[in-house]
Amino acid sequence: MLLAIFDMYLRDFRENAQMMELRANLAIFPFLQADGYFMKVLMLGVIYFYSNVPFREQNRLFALNRLGKPRWGRQNIAYIIGSGLILTLVLAVLSILLVLPVGTFSLSWDAVYKTLALTGGNRQLLFHINYHIMRAYPPAVLMSVSLLLDWIVISFVGMAMYTVSLFGSRTMSCVVGAVFAFLPSIGNWVPISLYFSPTAWLDCDNWRIGADSTKPDLAYMIVLGLFLNFLLILLSQARVRKMEWRAMEE
Repeated sequence: MLLAIFDMYLRDFRENAQMMELRANLAIFPFLQADGYFMKVLMLGVIYFYSNVPFREQNRLFALNRLGKPRWGRQNIAYIIGSGLILTLVLAVLSILLVLPVGTFSLSWDAVYKTLALTGGNRQLLFHINYHIMRAYPPAVLMSVSLLLDWIVISFVGMAMYTVSLFGSRTMSCVVGAVFAFLPSIGNWVPISLYFSPTAWLDCDNWRIGADSTKPDLAYMIVLGLFLNFLLILLSQARVRKMEWRAMEE
């Protein structure tokens, strides 16, 4: 499904590059995330992936008794953080593979990106290429920072769902995940600052460029994202130590 969605979004990009008879840089993924619909589908996929937290099926009761609650909790946390990294890398690889037919390895932005950022190209893209971001960050840096934020935010959503499910239910955890998924759109209707919307940080259009204090800078997003994950790890482990095991599948 993700492959089909990526192809739908990148088809016009490839056709524009072919019409220009030019090769395009492979660092397209950060710009894809600037599209609100793409991000909603992506985050709903993340919610579906973590919808079975905290992995308390009956067939794991023996493992829980054998490992003990703290170690069982640490195992769940390691799974969420590790799978967050794998999901991030899968998304990056899919975007690179679908650009590869017209792609090239380059440390600077090429004419394809500059033309599409300024004119939109002969075939209008489904996503926006931010010219100011291109001027501020070279491709390798933009891709690296974007993937780091993806890992942090996906792990945060997974940890938030895991922690909520420990205190409540899986249904409640999915509701919390959906709130975070749609928080950037909610911010268009109610005054929610970008500083307090982690999922909005994946959109490079929301990064601070210059002296625009209405948008968070990279240091703030990375440090706060790591702190929130650390806080959820402590909270979930504290809950795991006190929780009573229910040997019944939800």
